[in-house]
Amino acid sequence: MKTAQPIACALLGLCCLALGSCSNPGQSSAASASSRSIQVKVGGSSVARSKDLDPSTSGVNYIYVVAYQFYSDSRVGGGSLTFNSAAKYWSGSITIPDVDTQYIVFNAYAYTKENGTLKYTGEAEHDVSSDLAGTNALWIPMSPTISLQSGSVSGETLDLSGALQTYETELGALAMTTDGTYLYAATSDGGIIRINILSGVSETIVPAKTFIALEGIACVDGALYVSDEGACAIYKVAYGSGAWTSKLFAGSGDKEESDNSDPMQAAFDYPAAMCYMNGILYIIDSGGGAIRTISLGSEAVGTLHSFGTDVTPTSIATNGSLLYVSAYDYQTSKTFLSSITTSGAETAIDCGDIGIIWGLACDDTYIYASTSNTKVLDKITPASEGATVATLRNLSDLTDPIAICSEGLNLFLSDIGAGTIYKLTYFNVY
Repeated sequence: MKTAQPIACALLGLCCLALGSCSNPGQSSAASASSRSIQVKVGGSSVARSKDLDPSTSGVNYIYVVAYQFYSDSRVGGGSLTFNSAAKYWSGSITIPDVDTQYIVFNAYAYTKENGTLKYTGEAEHDVSSDLAGTNALWIPMSPTISLQSGSVSGETLDLSGALQTYETELGALAMTTDGTYLYAATSDGGIIRINILSGVSETIVPAKTFIALEGIACVDGALYVSDEGACAIYKVAYGSGAWTSKLFAGSGDKEESDNSDPMQAAFDYPAAMCYMNGILYIIDSGGGAIRTISLGSEAVGTLHSFGTDVTPTSIATNGSLLYVSAYDYQTSKTFLSSITTSGAETAIDCGDIGIIWGLACDDTYIYASTSNTKVLDKITPASEGATVATLRNLSDLTDPIAICSEGLNLFLSDIGAGTIYKLTYFNVY
């Protein structure tokens, strides 16, 4: 998987521009014996180029491009682009030395001004075996940066007021997962956005309307697995040959619960939230009230546990040994939480009159739950005699808090109604 570079790298390029020269770690400051110029273009009104970045309408007045060796953090070139008012695109020539790699990764950063607010980012790769010049330019598709805000924990209270970065977007994240470096957000328009956790730089890796209704996402060994509730199917999204591609992984498309050793013959009844543990995907089948499984080894589809038709599971998470599942019981009109073993044994966790849980995350000690109707973020300490539920933060100032996930140091909370994701540092709660 290619490495998206943080904003700091772009700022390094800005400093180089101002000083006239710059030496990078692992890169000689001596002039290269051989180099080439790559013509780079950004913007334009074509849908394939993603955005018309006319300064008069988009607010973008400065675009900087940084070039890196593929599978490396080594910066090999960079420069600013110039807007062509007649053709309505940005262009420039980026000089790179001859390098011992086939591909160069170009990251583009569009700002309101030099050192201003970052509004759009993009990424493209170039095969150095073919030169690009004149009309044969490298087009870099751009996408708006999704809102990634940050707050911190003080005792038992989360403060969301301290926004480190605020980027405008109309997208909302229905489900999220993380590999520790990137946050992957399945958005309400049927696409997937990848966000660098440290920098907040985002990129669209799966375009809008690729899927019907994404409700679950899990990251396994660099690949993504998503549940499309509208298609009643599971898809695998992977990176290769310079692009992210998606393909059907399991599900016949029939709306029913049917296990099968052939994943294409198995069926799902509105698959929703999912998580991964020890070689197996665990998927909520919201229509049938069950927890379904897919072995990534054999690809066989099975059923781990069934709650019954009067119960709708709403979210699922794992601490690496147990599954935690929230569900809504239509007979009692209440939400309940259960732990489930990998053999399917269920243990109820008494959380009292907790609200309807739409997001779950957990670590070795606690379970974190976001509720949509009562709008609170709870920390739950499970125990045999009854769980302890502590409200970390009242979310009444948010529009529609839905998904949460964690990489161990931060909680990520999606407010789908506002198209915002919050990064909440909570390690000092302990």
